[in-house]
Amino acid sequence: MRPRAPANFVKGVSFLEFRDEVWKIETAGIEAVPADRRHGQAGELFWIWFAANIGILALVLGALMASYKLDFWQGLLVTILGGASFLFVGWLGLAGPRTGVPMLILSRASFGVRGAFLPTLISWINLIGWETVVWVTATYAGIDMLASLGVKPGSVLDILVFAVIGIITYAFGVFGHATVVRVQYIASLVFGALTILLTVYLLKSQHITGINFGRPAGFASAFLPAAAFIIMFAGVSWINTSSDYTRYLPSGTPGGKIVWHTTIGSTIPLVILIMAGYLLSVRMTGLATASDPLALISKGIPAFLLVPYWIVGIAGLVPQSVLAIYSSGLNLLAMHVKLPRYKTVYVDFVLSGLLGLWVVISQSSFLGVMQAFLGIVVALMAPFTAVLLTDLVWQKRLPYHVPDLYDYSGGSYYSAPGYLGGFGVPALVSYLLGLACLFLFGSFSLFNGPLATAFFQNTQSAFVLAFLVTGLIYNVWKAALYGGQDRQGVTD
Repeated sequence: MRPRAPANFVKGVSFLEFRDEVWKIETAGIEAVPADRRHGQAGELFWIWFAANIGILALVLGALMASYKLDFWQGLLVTILGGASFLFVGWLGLAGPRTGVPMLILSRASFGVRGAFLPTLISWINLIGWETVVWVTATYAGIDMLASLGVKPGSVLDILVFAVIGIITYAFGVFGHATVVRVQYIASLVFGALTILLTVYLLKSQHITGINFGRPAGFASAFLPAAAFIIMFAGVSWINTSSDYTRYLPSGTPGGKIVWHTTIGSTIPLVILIMAGYLLSVRMTGLATASDPLALISKGIPAFLLVPYWIVGIAGLVPQSVLAIYSSGLNLLAMHVKLPRYKTVYVDFVLSGLLGLWVVISQSSFLGVMQAFLGIVVALMAPFTAVLLTDLVWQKRLPYHVPDLYDYSGGSYYSAPGYLGGFGVPALVSYLLGLACLFLFGSFSLFNGPLATAFFQNTQSAFVLAFLVTGLIYNVWKAALYGGQDRQGVTD
């Protein structure tokens, strides 16, 4: 019997024609990629994650890190920890070749086939937020570039720049996985190299002195919050996309190479750019609080390099958004949106465009938008990460049963011990308790938790608490349910 094509396949293309080619629309949606349709090598992950982290926006993160008054060596360690947080992305990406399934479908193994709707919705909101922040940042860069060329600013010009950047960026997402991989590769080679060269030139031209090498800040009051902040911005913010970019790899792809290329590809640009931002903040004292930080950085660039600076600044931001756009579409499909995958890009374009256009037209503070968004990321992604990593630890004993990830009438993730009507009770309860910790103990830009001032006084430390509480409760609960038994599973 011929299989029936899911709604998220491209019309006119056979379900059996599983197409993933550069500059052609990918036909697959959230289905498990068949073993005989896998392709690629682990090395492509290096370029995917290198490109995702070359944005000049990382310089601002370095300046924000410096605001914690860390000395140079503490800052370097925090930055390395931020890069190392992509180990989580690499580890969770191991499930991609084993199952051929995207990340938020895999989360059904934790939350249940119905219970996963909540974290999937939150993941999608997270990605929409990233798309909007990056789109607005690139728009500001484009407007500033035109101003440096003598073009008179105005609302019409702002909207035009915003539209052009959005159309180009979202077009890559329409094509799908193979095109995304190619774009990331090109962006890494061309704009990654130019970004690093410009950063080195900027550091050299500023003649930076007075760097703090020997006055370390307190561990609990500064180092820990700073580390949590950078880790949040780095690996944790991409946890929900981990297997989206590994599921096309052949099932025999070595796991060590997946983890290595993901982590190293991310760490190299992050360490260079965040530490550069840390050092630049010594001279550019307003970098961490500037309403348009890229414009402030441009003041250290000579006139003959301004246009290349803005072009690199814009192009370096695009790869971040491309990944968010592609994964966001998979999230929408996982929430039962009945569209072909490529049409989910149009949904994101409209929603993110409306949000971003409001920011651009109203001239809202860029930093305020960024801080509010990152506060949401902390609140929503920390417990989610703890749940997924806990299940990764248990995966050998409780392997993924891929068919059950799509089964709403029974199976391992519907009515097995720990699941009730498709809701994974231990994961959901642990997740909600982690969120409760954040809202009780965290201090956000919009409100302070009732216990925030008595204990942590910042969101970042509460982030660590929520992560630990969620992971501990979920692990203990799983041990009580499955500690003495194995659940058989298959991956095809």
